[in-house]
Amino acid sequence: MGVKDLLTWVKKAYPQAIKSFPQRWTSPELKGKRVAIDATLLTNRYHFASRNGPWAGKGEIIGWYNLITEMRASGVKPIAIWDQRGYREWKAPEAHRRLVTRATHLARRDHEESRSSRLSSLREVLHDFDAMSEEEKDVVRAHWETTRFMFVQPKEDMLVQSRERLTDGVDGKEPPSRKRLTAKKLAAFLTPPETPPSDGPASPFPLSQDDGETIERVTSMIDSIAHLVQDYRDHYQSPASSVAKIDGLGLDLNLEHMEEEIQKWASLRPPPSPELSDTDSDERRKGEGERERHQVVEDLDEALQEMSRGRVKETKRQAELTREEGEIINMALSTPTSPNPTPPSTPSPLPSPSISFNTSTLDPPITRLDNLIDALPVVREVYERALDIPSIADHEDCKELLGIMGVPVIEAVIPYEAEGLAASMAKKGLVDFVGTEDSDVLAYEGPLLRNLSPLSSPLSYVSGSYLRELTGLTPSQYLDFLILLGTDASPRIPKVGPMTAFKLIKTHSTIEKILLDEPGISKRLEDKDAFLKMVNNARTVFDELPEVDSVVEEGMLEEGEWDDEKIERFLEDEHGIKLVEANDNAGDNDRVDVEDLSWLDRELAQTMANEHGRN
Repeated sequence: MGVKDLLTWVKKAYPQAIKSFPQRWTSPELKGKRVAIDATLLTNRYHFASRNGPWAGKGEIIGWYNLITEMRASGVKPIAIWDQRGYREWKAPEAHRRLVTRATHLARRDHEESRSSRLSSLREVLHDFDAMSEEEKDVVRAHWETTRFMFVQPKEDMLVQSRERLTDGVDGKEPPSRKRLTAKKLAAFLTPPETPPSDGPASPFPLSQDDGETIERVTSMIDSIAHLVQDYRDHYQSPASSVAKIDGLGLDLNLEHMEEEIQKWASLRPPPSPELSDTDSDERRKGEGERERHQVVEDLDEALQEMSRGRVKETKRQAELTREEGEIINMALSTPTSPNPTPPSTPSPLPSPSISFNTSTLDPPITRLDNLIDALPVVREVYERALDIPSIADHEDCKELLGIMGVPVIEAVIPYEAEGLAASMAKKGLVDFVGTEDSDVLAYEGPLLRNLSPLSSPLSYVSGSYLRELTGLTPSQYLDFLILLGTDASPRIPKVGPMTAFKLIKTHSTIEKILLDEPGISKRLEDKDAFLKMVNNARTVFDELPEVDSVVEEGMLEEGEWDDEKIERFLEDEHGIKLVEANDNAGDNDRVDVEDLSWLDRELAQTMANEHGRN
């Protein structure tokens, strides 16, 4: 997450602290420099950006190859630092936030899966409805306009009562000659006794037994639609409704520890099935271990789904889908010649949808429904993508590629993370820049280099020490200011944004003094002692930098040799990627133009825009 809203505030308050390098790695200021890259974060970004591109699932490899090639060509020396896998106690607030976010995505994905199933059923029902005679349709519509299917009896009960009434007045004699079955007659038989029809006769007409098939069709149709309407109502959430905050899920510490399991095992490559395992016991144990870890993630997701059930509000886009669904149901069941009434159980009017359904209110219901169904994958995919994180195998593949490309690969040992180790290396003069989007680097007063991807964006540089000088704050004041903004180790005090936090620190110097002298601020915290404990954890994280002497002593910064043949063989044999020159027109679908990765750049640019929009 980094320091919340810090860079947005810097752009407004101290724009001179930001330096841009439009020429990227060919800029004179970067030639021959060493850049320590937060490899965990960058690998994740490549993964998220490439899931829908022409090389879905291989964007991490292609992204790293292209980046390192560009840096090396300009004489810049990259060093990749990964986070050691494991739980970091100081990061419990961030682990909780990620779990809450995952629970939210799961709930919204499930909501869309339910909608997709419901609309598929509704489509079948409406096709059957269109095939009915006009009189039969009129009966269904009359029933809708009279009852809104709010108190519809089970189909079996309706059929029994209707068939019993069929023999009224017959007295065992031959049924009278069949007369034309009118909508009023059929409606009278199908209306529950406690809900008399508005226009129907006081008592039902005697009908021939031959009309049983018609009654069966109509009651079956009413039953089918009623269940779909009720399912719609059950899932409908009024935009103005008050929904409990998901932050109140009450996640316990055990689940927070399990957040690491998400990072490690979600979205693993499918484990080998038992029948495919050979006699090699090591391979069999590995497959069994992966299946067990898959189960861990499934269990965690089930727990999160249970906790969040009914507590997650629809997004605006989901609410637009719900509104359109309600209008389609109402339109299909309303009398065509009369204005469409608005049932009390359908959504309240919303602003014009921003989702394009490629439809018009003049289109028939089935056309609008088809267009709505076509729009569902776009929304559902948002949550499916959010739940799809890179696996251990993805990260290990990238490490292997970088090793073959001669890039030093280092691991930040718990409790530290990559940006902390990189900042410590910068302070020791071992590297010149820390390449990451994580603004935590500025809390270490390190040299932050951003926009490593996409390749078409100018690099952006902010010196943490220079920024502190511009603020006029002492090192301790500066750190407390950043902690007030919210970090992975500590949350932000409600309604205390960057401008307010800066003024408070200028006035009181420390967070403790703020809480002591500003009771209006202090009372916003549910548990002041717990908050101060997290503040002290954050201070420890940013004050106590990891030692880096062993990095030098063990030769971890030594570059390896670049072997074109070995690199190309690895890409082709392990990942099915063949590199070609930009002017090679072979047209092979299994080849990647090393110069034409505009699709990945576009996806990365959109990912960055979304991230910066949230900061």
